[in-house]
Amino acid sequence: MDTYFLKNNINSFIKIGRSSNVSQRVKGLTRQLQFVDITLLLTIEGDYESLLHDHFKEKRVYGEWFDIEFNKEDILSIVENLKPSSNNTSNNTSDDNI
Repeated sequence: MDTYFLKNNINSFIKIGRSSNVSQRVKGLTRQLQFVDITLLLTIEGDYESLLHDHFKEKRVYGEWFDIEFNKEDILSIVENLKPSSNNTSNNTSDDNI
């Protein structure tokens, strides 16, 4: 499962979602939202959707759409800080590739 960020180019809202096949998901959303111009901004390996939804809950517009400024470096930093293992990396013995 990967986490993705889409931008609605009409109102600049950002969708934070997850999918095991992001390109198929974007194609599906493009068909579903046929009158909305969307752009895939970023895909992150791993499922951070719920953590990011909680992090940005004050900026939620509706569903999985948020009124946030998208900055790739900031998003990657937020994800790194939200990772469960990031608080104690010296004792991390997990084989997870996140």
